Amino acid sequence: MRILWALERAPLCPCLLREVEPMANSALSYHLSLLRRASLVTTTARSNYRVYRTTALAKRFLAFAKGAQP
Repeated sequence: MRILWALERAPLCPCLLREVEPMANSALSYHLSLLRRASLVTTTARSNYRVYRTTALAKRFLAFAKGAQP
């Protein structure tokens, strides 16, 4: 969830995501691939890295999650 919250604020590359959610490169890559397969994030290739951003589905999910929190 924290990855989605971070990406909701702005598109980020994995190196910046690791600052928000410290974890091993392999773990972050795994979680991002799960989010991509679930259609919650998309990627854009930039020279030698990728930028991740939330999809419309993820934005609806996060809006629902915000409403569900006390």
